[in-house]
Amino acid sequence: MLEAGDVLLNVSACDSLSASVSEYCTFNSTKQNWTASLNEEVAKSGEFTLSFWIRAAGAAAFASSYTPSLQLFSSLSPPEPVVSFWAGSGADARVSAMVHRPGGSSEMVELKKTLSPNDWSQITVVYSGRTSELTLLVNAEYSTIKTSLGKTWPWARSGRFLQAVVISSGSKNLFGPVELRSEALLIKTCQELYYRRLGTMVLRQGPAMTDAKRMTRTVKYDRQAFSAPGFLLAPPLLLQARTQKTSECSTSYATWALNKKWLDIVKGPVCDTPFQRASDIRNSPLPLLSCSKDTHDETIEWFGKRPITIGFGHLEGYLAYPEYLTSSMQVPMQVRNGESLDSDGLLDTETRMASVIMLLLAPDAGLLSYLQITASLAHGDVQIEIDYSQVSALEGAAMQGCLAVQIAALLVAFVLLMNNWYTIRLLRRGNRCCLLSSELCLLIFDLLLNIGLVLYSLKRSIDLISMSDQLLALVEEVMQTPWSDKAINLSTKTNMFFEGLSAFESLLNAGLQERRYSLALCWATLLRVVQLTSAHPRTAMLVNTFLKGLDDLWHFLLLFLLMFSAFGLLARALFGTLRREFYTLTSTFVVQFHMMLGSIPDGFGLDAEQTIYILLFVFTMYFFVVNFLLAIIVEAYLEVKKEVQVSEVEQGFFTDVKDMLILMYMRARYGFPNATAIERLLAAQKGKLTVGVESIALKGWSRTSRQAFLKYYRRYLCLIPEDNTKRDLRRKTYRSWSKSSVTQSESSTAKAMCDVEVPQQLARIAEAQEDLRISLQNIRLQLHDCLHPDSRGAKRIHNGVSQKSCFNQFTEPAQPVG
Repeated sequence: MLEAGDVLLNVSACDSLSASVSEYCTFNSTKQNWTASLNEEVAKSGEFTLSFWIRAAGAAAFASSYTPSLQLFSSLSPPEPVVSFWAGSGADARVSAMVHRPGGSSEMVELKKTLSPNDWSQITVVYSGRTSELTLLVNAEYSTIKTSLGKTWPWARSGRFLQAVVISSGSKNLFGPVELRSEALLIKTCQELYYRRLGTMVLRQGPAMTDAKRMTRTVKYDRQAFSAPGFLLAPPLLLQARTQKTSECSTSYATWALNKKWLDIVKGPVCDTPFQRASDIRNSPLPLLSCSKDTHDETIEWFGKRPITIGFGHLEGYLAYPEYLTSSMQVPMQVRNGESLDSDGLLDTETRMASVIMLLLAPDAGLLSYLQITASLAHGDVQIEIDYSQVSALEGAAMQGCLAVQIAALLVAFVLLMNNWYTIRLLRRGNRCCLLSSELCLLIFDLLLNIGLVLYSLKRSIDLISMSDQLLALVEEVMQTPWSDKAINLSTKTNMFFEGLSAFESLLNAGLQERRYSLALCWATLLRVVQLTSAHPRTAMLVNTFLKGLDDLWHFLLLFLLMFSAFGLLARALFGTLRREFYTLTSTFVVQFHMMLGSIPDGFGLDAEQTIYILLFVFTMYFFVVNFLLAIIVEAYLEVKKEVQVSEVEQGFFTDVKDMLILMYMRARYGFPNATAIERLLAAQKGKLTVGVESIALKGWSRTSRQAFLKYYRRYLCLIPEDNTKRDLRRKTYRSWSKSSVTQSESSTAKAMCDVEVPQQLARIAEAQEDLRISLQNIRLQLHDCLHPDSRGAKRIHNGVSQKSCFNQFTEPAQPVG
């Protein structure tokens, strides 16, 4: 109602009453509304609680006094007041409230207090028909009187509890929403509600404009502040998984103590107002003291709703209560099934998990995002989990670019597969598949890796083409949920929305599996690249160092796991119930890993046991065990480096690359045979110290090409014949000492090669002796055949070969070849 100045509004005058009604306020004048049902509940219980907030507005907020008055009417024609309220000023200022009784009688309660004009004040009127007490609360202060109204007091004859609110004052007012309950709240409950909402009300400064201006102006959207705007596809939902209160605890002694404590409270002394016991505490210990247990009962309601089974996300498999996030956080009170519920009590001590779900779409980027924030409240420990996933669809130039990348990957994979096939042919031709097991394993690894790359590229290309249609169908299904239809309850809407989310989750799972598969391919490729570095002695330091120290590293791993686990179990046993970071073995191992990197946890030096544990761990694991690892790696590296230094064939990486290019050119120019054929030829001449143009003759290999081949490889010091090698080394060493024309490293290399020469010469002599022994054995057998002819000798004479000619083949000199 509009203000009437200092004169109270005459609600019996129809003209003035009509003029005072704001055009922006509407009232339901029918009897079949919520006030009618509230009137019936109040008449049945004989109790009610009325609460509202009020403060001065405009220039009145800076006045020295504030004297508002307010009157609630259940009917305006004829006038039927229910509750009146007014505040006074001066030395004997009082705040008064009056409950009207049909027929003219009324009861009034007063509280000696003044209202501050620039602060919010909560006014609460509580009537209890059971005790016939009328209570007035101004903020947290209260006054109570005994009345003669009783529980059978006849309430509004109009059938409505409230039809109009009339505010009369000489100044403007800010008026909060009127809260009506068909029960008499305890005084401590009213005080608790006041302090809970005080912080929110302090932030409310009232409307910035009048109703007329607010209803006629338009709101302009500013898109310049957002470079990539997005929107929610559905209202944010709050899902809550709850436990059930029970008086049966997990241990027998706790169950006995809980019930004993409840009996002591029930049978103990009764406190005076406002600390009297609530009626529900006298009947059961659950409202005051209880234990918790998991429940799977779908009939238990909470805030007027039954739970639904969640099939995705962090609450998968749980019974959860759905709720709009906005109504839960921004609306202080909700009415469900005719019962007024405080939104602050939606989450309480029985809440096991609470999860917020949002589905967002960024149209500019084509991203569909899913965000779920879950708080686990079990065992008094709050754990937050955030699940953020997104999918996108590409079209136009972006789609063409991604498809081009996938096609390029397919071509690369095809080339690598052809190389694998060629390698298999070489191995089969040389009969080396069973001899070189490591080479065969690498070949199989490369083959599987390339096949996996082909499969991934094909699957990725198909997904890129079909992703746009899948997202379109998903968005259509989600956005068709009738959120604004009041005829459909929230549980039905939530189930429809979750069906769309299930399809979205399937899409996310497919994308997750694809990402895991691609990650496995990336790791496999990385390992193969690391292994490829072993192809050259200079770049093989990492792989060879690891292989050289593998035995020591394996035993070090056993030692490390034993010591690390022992310290972890010790810390879990000592501090698991005292410190959060040692609550689980996983968190304990994380703390120990940080300590190995030099971090010290909080509490060092404050607790003796923890300080001793930290010192022992640091000295054992950081100063000893970690340095053991470094020693193993350094020792293996030094051995590998020594092997590289004494190697006769070792050169720099770029030198070998240059020589490889030169060899490719020479092979193309002179027609060198393949490496396998040359390897077989040289393997058949192990007893020889040198090879020449004639000794490497192969079918179809020209003499000019063989000369070029030998000339090319004579450039390498390790392939020069031994006499020449010694002479060149002595000459080079003499020059380095006399003329200082070479560096110290070249001298050390020459000396090392001379040291290696003696064992190599001995090995070659042993091979020559073995070849000589085999040749003498063959000669002995042939002489035996000549001296003692057998069936073979008879056959030889029969064919015209005499015994004399048999001896001549051992006495006549051999004819030169060529």
